[in-house]
Amino acid sequence: FRQFPLYVSPLRVLREIYVFYRCLASYSANSRLIFMALKLLVLVHIGGDITIPEPITDAALELLVRTTMGTSDYGQITPCFIRAQIGSALGLLGAQLMKEVLSSLELLLLGRDCDDWPTVLATLLVILMTVESVQYHSAKRPYHGSTNSLSPKEPYHRLESIDEEAVRVLMSFYMACFGGCHTRLHMGNDSEPAHGSTLSPGDIFISSIQGSIRRDQEGMNYVGKKLQDQKWDGEDMSFFFDRLIARLLTAK
Repeated sequence: FRQFPLYVSPLRVLREIYVFYRCLASYSANSRLIFMALKLLVLVHIGGDITIPEPITDAALELLVRTTMGTSDYGQITPCFIRAQIGSALGLLGAQLMKEVLSSLELLLLGRDCDDWPTVLATLLVILMTVESVQYHSAKRPYHGSTNSLSPKEPYHRLESIDEEAVRVLMSFYMACFGGCHTRLHMGNDSEPAHGSTLSPGDIFISSIQGSIRRDQEGMNYVGKKLQDQKWDGEDMSFFFDRLIARLLTAK
C-alpha cells in the first residue's frame, strides 16, 4: 500500500483512513471491513497495471513466473500480457470483494451503533474512491485502442448514470442510518477528550476528517470547486477524483 499511486488530494482523506485502519485492533470485524475495502480500491485502481519486479526476490512469485510463463526475460512480461492471463480472475475477485464489503457495511448501517460510525464513514469513503477510480479508468483511451475506436468519453458516460444512481442510493441509506452522527463533521473539532479519558482511534479519525474540512473551508475551498464540477471536459483526468468524496463530506 505504501507504493499505491495516490491522487494528490488536498483533503488527504485516504491517508487518514489508512492511519485509522492501522490503529484498529488486528483481526477485528471493523478492521477487516476497512482492509477489504482498501484491497478492493487497490485492485480496481492498479489491477490493470501489474508488473513483475526485476529481480524477483519472492521465491513463490519466482516459481509461479518460471512455471507458467516460460521465460526468464521479465522485461517481456508486460502489464498487457498479465491482464490477458489473469484479467478475468481480477474481475471476479473485484466483484467478490465488493459484495463482501457492501454486505458487511449493510449490517453496520442497519445496526446504527454510533461507535461503528467512524468505520462506516471510512468504508463508504473508500467505496466512493473505488467508484471514482472505475470512472477514471473507463474514461481513459485503451492503450491499444485504434484511432477509429470510440472516444474515451463514451464508455464513461455509459457508466455514469448507473454509478450516479448507485451512489445516490448508498448515500441516502447512510444518511438515513447515521445522519445524526454525520452532523458531527460540521460541528467543529472533536479532538478534546473528556477529563481523564483518551481518544479512541475512531474519535481521532473523525477529528482528522473535521480538520480536513475546516482547513479547506479556511483555504482554497477545494471541496466547493469539486461540487461544482458536473461534466468532464474530456481532457482533465483529475476531474474524476474527490467529486463523490466532496459530496459525502458536505451531505446534511
